[in-house]
Amino acid sequence: MIKVKNIHLGFNSKTANTILLEDVSFDLSEGMLYSILGSNGKGKTTLMKALTAFHKPMKGEVLLQNKNINSYSYPELSRLISVVFTEKTQVEYMSVFEMVSLGRAPYTGFYGTLDNNDLRVISNSMNLCGISHLKQRNVATLSDGEYQKTLIAKALAQETPIIFMDEPANYLDAAGRITLMKLLRNLVRNENKTIVLSMHEIDLALKYSDKILMFNGKKKLKVGMPEDLILNGSINGLFASQGLVFNIHEGIFHDESEEKVQVKIDVPEILKIWILNALKRYEVFSSNSAQNISISMNNDLFVYQKDSQIIGEFETIEALVNHMLKNIL
Repeated sequence: MIKVKNIHLGFNSKTANTILLEDVSFDLSEGMLYSILGSNGKGKTTLMKALTAFHKPMKGEVLLQNKNINSYSYPELSRLISVVFTEKTQVEYMSVFEMVSLGRAPYTGFYGTLDNNDLRVISNSMNLCGISHLKQRNVATLSDGEYQKTLIAKALAQETPIIFMDEPANYLDAAGRITLMKLLRNLVRNENKTIVLSMHEIDLALKYSDKILMFNGKKKLKVGMPEDLILNGSINGLFASQGLVFNIHEGIFHDESEEKVQVKIDVPEILKIWILNALKRYEVFSSNSAQNISISMNNDLFVYQKDSQIIGEFETIEALVNHMLKNIL
């Protein structure tokens, strides 16, 4: 669908040049979900703008269906690419149906008259996003999740093979983010859409994306399946400059210093994960006196030992950690 060939991305000014990416090439294939990951200021939004013809590369080119994307007219592009931005548009007295109907603009001509086919597409788009019951609601009254689904329905009504979304989960709670990602995966799988997201939610990107486009801090991109980027260690380049490392067992980033575990923990894995979580929060591992401490289980109790002697047995992690804090720090 899209080929990126040796692009350099950045900005020129009278005083300095800012280079975000150098000599980067990759392909975006049909029917896949891509997530762009990177720390703030690395160029996620600029890359997305280059892929949608809003920003021209300093060098190289972006090909859409084997044609330079900047050679398309806006009417031509509007039938190939739809874009959903983060910012909430302030609209008064517009219904959900009217908002979704705007997606038909590339096909309705100057007067914007909707025919039966347009109405069918609009209705199908709302059905796919689960908002048909909201069609008469004023957009201004929608929750953040409902509003995001309305924007996606509008993009679907545009009937483009490619959809770009800039940080779509920004205004959503945890449940809303998961619902959104499941919706996007269904669109990729069932409607054969190519969807490209810029994301801050790394856990969701790793779970739902077919491929990750990852800024690695060296003005390059790592592109690959999430599992490969994790197992080959590439994921650690994401926040290397900030001293963060990816914990392959927990699936999250930690401060590098937190990985230096001095407390011996011999409990079932799920319990170990959450004991570690609590101990790291209170920086128990930073104390040299933690080296001769161990935690094990006896029936349903946490056993706290120091120098091989049992100090206490506790029913909860809270009780265990509180005792450790009093005796170590």
